[in-house]
Amino acid sequence: MATVAEKMTAIADAIRAKTGGTDALSLDGMAAAIAGIESGGGGDELAELLTNKLTTLNSNVTSVRQYAFRGATALTTVNLPNATTIETNAFYGCTKLVSINMPKVKKIVSNAFNGCSILPHIVLPSLTTGDSYIFRYCYALKTIDLPVIQNIVANMFGDCRRLTAVVLRSQTMCTLANTSAFTNCYHFYGTVNSTYNPNGDKDGYIYVPAALVDSYKAASNWSTFASQFRALEDYTVDGTITGELDKTKI
Repeated sequence: MATVAEKMTAIADAIRAKTGGTDALSLDGMAAAIAGIESGGGGDELAELLTNKLTTLNSNVTSVRQYAFRGATALTTVNLPNATTIETNAFYGCTKLVSINMPKVKKIVSNAFNGCSILPHIVLPSLTTGDSYIFRYCYALKTIDLPVIQNIVANMFGDCRRLTAVVLRSQTMCTLANTSAFTNCYHFYGTVNSTYNPNGDKDGYIYVPAALVDSYKAASNWSTFASQFRALEDYTVDGTITGELDKTKI
């Protein structure tokens, strides 16, 4: 549970996200700052956030500060077309979040989506740098598409218990810093679990360009999952073969 200090920081970060300001805010100054948000500038959204009623976030901010929307348990949809950075704990514990659109995000810091327990699919076309625990406890997450990711770090997908597809589209190999990136990803280890993998299926796959399949199988740490690499051409979403990503849409 967030401390009082963390909650106040989240409120201040939410104010800055709506106003574009960067100054530190005192407790006394927060009410005036909220009242000063111009009509149409997100004041209603901020009020909904503070009363935990915010369901949809649409913003042109370029960076989401740490703890900004932590514990926003009514939030279902996030649309951030211009954001490039998501800081630590930004959406931690958003337990109703089901859809995110972040086409320009290049960097996500630790725990950003930790505990987003019903988020089913993620596509991050521009993400190059991830961090530990950013998708931890995303229990419902089945597929994650990371076209240009450069390195997958320890515990990145920890406890993504339904995860069955990681899609790496770059023609340059992505490194795997530690196999703990897939801790408790039951479908990657064939772990029997009555809720998430009752048959103990080892049907978690990593989809990469066909020309790189053998290289991935032999690479450090990736070799642990050698039998689970597949060519991109074999990847399907709702039965539709996707093949290579259309780079013009990134």
